[in-house]
Amino acid sequence: MDSSKSNSIRRCDFFMITFEFATKQVFGSREEMMDWVQNLAYSLGVVVVTKRLNKRPCGFVYKVVLRCDRGGEYKVKDSFRVSSTKKTNCPFELEGQYYDEYDSWTLRVICDEHNHQRVQYMESHPFAKRLSDDEFSLVSDLTRMNVAPHNILSMLKERNLSNVSTPRTIYNTRNKIRMVEQVGKSPMQVLMEMAPMFWKDPNEFQYHKALAIALVNDENHYVMMELQGEYPMPVITPYWNFRNISSFAVG
Repeated sequence: MDSSKSNSIRRCDFFMITFEFATKQVFGSREEMMDWVQNLAYSLGVVVVTKRLNKRPCGFVYKVVLRCDRGGEYKVKDSFRVSSTKKTNCPFELEGQYYDEYDSWTLRVICDEHNHQRVQYMESHPFAKRLSDDEFSLVSDLTRMNVAPHNILSMLKERNLSNVSTPRTIYNTRNKIRMVEQVGKSPMQVLMEMAPMFWKDPNEFQYHKALAIALVNDENHYVMMELQGEYPMPVITPYWNFRNISSFAVG
């Protein structure tokens, strides 16, 4: 059997070939290259993930190897969680390379073949719902500005037409941002940051002359916030559960 016929038979074993990734385009940054790859992948019904990053001693990434999310071998796990995708050892692979002399990135196709069908509904794919670094930063900024989640989602979809995030994506991202911001803070610091939320007018919190509060060190005890001054008590008297209570006053 000649080699051309053998190659033809071998290619028939695959469900599709994504030749669209072959490009001579030069990218100004790794982020620009990744955005190009992801947007094209979504339009083709495939999901591309990072397989490996090569870094210099200083931490700078000069090479990135990408693969299909179906790449690798499927492993049976003892879990009740049902996965929407399974590994099929898909051979698809790309390589992005940084060049110092041009301060730019290029993309090379190592293998353009897939041994599975396209994803029919990208919205249902968990990886497709993930936010890029720029989108995550935008959600973080808008969250600090108290923008409603549905408005944040609308802005993301206006900026990126291929964005398939859902309201749940935004809520999960907001929770992650808040958890990161609270790392290393004492319960007292978190408490004082939350206190203005319990006033009808948050600015009133700045004008109270004194605040009697129980200092908290841990969980499972009750703490009551009580105001003293020329302004009335807030509508809601907040309580927190903590251990090891010691009272003091700040003015």
